[in-house]
Amino acid sequence: MRSSLAKWGRVRPEPQGLTTEYGPRFGNHPWLNKMSAYFLHPPFPNQEGRPRTRFHLRLVVNAFTCYIPCISLILRQFFTSFQNSCPDLVVPTSTIKPRSLNDHYGSARRMSNEIDGYILCDDSSSLSHAIAAIQPASVLVLDCEGKTLGVEGGTLSLIILRALEPEISKAYLIDTISLTKDQLNPIFDIIQSSSVTKIMYDGRKDFSELYHGCNVYLRGVLDLQLADVNSRRQRGENQWKQISRLLAFLPGREVYRKQYFYSAVHKLSGLEGSVGEHKIIKIQKNDPSKDGFDSVMREVYPDILSVTHSDWLIRPLSEQYLRYSSRDAYLISMLYAHFKERGYTNNHRLSTQSARYVSIFQGARPVVTDIFHRHCLLPLHILDYNGSAETRPCISCRRSLPQTAYPPQGWKTPSKRQCWVCRAVSVKSNMTTTR
Repeated sequence: MRSSLAKWGRVRPEPQGLTTEYGPRFGNHPWLNKMSAYFLHPPFPNQEGRPRTRFHLRLVVNAFTCYIPCISLILRQFFTSFQNSCPDLVVPTSTIKPRSLNDHYGSARRMSNEIDGYILCDDSSSLSHAIAAIQPASVLVLDCEGKTLGVEGGTLSLIILRALEPEISKAYLIDTISLTKDQLNPIFDIIQSSSVTKIMYDGRKDFSELYHGCNVYLRGVLDLQLADVNSRRQRGENQWKQISRLLAFLPGREVYRKQYFYSAVHKLSGLEGSVGEHKIIKIQKNDPSKDGFDSVMREVYPDILSVTHSDWLIRPLSEQYLRYSSRDAYLISMLYAHFKERGYTNNHRLSTQSARYVSIFQGARPVVTDIFHRHCLLPLHILDYNGSAETRPCISCRRSLPQTAYPPQGWKTPSKRQCWVCRAVSVKSNMTTTR
């Protein structure tokens, strides 16, 4: 019965491949045996027993799943045997590109010069020079460093300012411990001015420290961390890729089985991660190191990859900490130039989103052990803010959020009112505790 059906093309004969008296023609290469089988047994014979001449989709699938791997295998074996047969072959060094920085600012030497181009302002004369250079600028890079910055018990150590428009290739490191508050008032006026745009990257802790520690309200902020999240849609990222980013935070079985719970949750990228993702600093593909950005920084300055944040209050500060501060300001300036060129900062809502984002801790400093305020997820109701919507407080982060930020049962029941982000943080915490 089977042979008669096979004759009329209803059941396809099982391909056997090229064989010899010693076994399969190609030994232990299943792809080659499969390919030879299709040469001997053309697929889909017609009623006359002849191969059909019309185009079949299966042939295209076989070309990609069978023929191309076979060709690559043959070429790989050929080049391997050729290399083994010529052990004395020397490749000219001029054809090997060294590992370097190929960004639009120049080479690694230029980057090291930019990082070293800082001025520490720890007395009145150096501070006056910094104020005179910064006051004409309409766009500044602003960054802060300190011990447990922005949380309870935190202390501000440095305010880093770098002028972008007009551009000044120097970062001014304002020492807030060595200078008095009266001396710092001109700097605080610039920070509070809404006519000067401050470029920051995740300015939440900076705002908290300036507001609660120095009584300074930060205005005119453009936060590039939000611009990075907004740019993902422009770069073609769909909801599946957005959820896939959470795999670095939660296991796959949790993310993929409950995709509805995470459709509004965005994972944030750090400064170094954003610089690497946007390929502002490009690494050669043949770079043997696998750590990307850190490998480049290790080439430029191996001592500024990490610092002990509890030592920010020690005076005098070592060059390692000063370079670390200058490096962050330089990377923010690079990221801003890239975002501006691609149009990622042209969003008219970015300024209001940034103001809402950085002032999230205006009510009180967060506690160091509060996991619901110290995580890598974007808080809800920042990008899609609706001032007219009814809001109710979340029991975990204590933020007033609209109905779309909660599961249906959580919106109705106060004891279960936990927003989507806090739920993800709770799942992460429970899994960590269980392990």
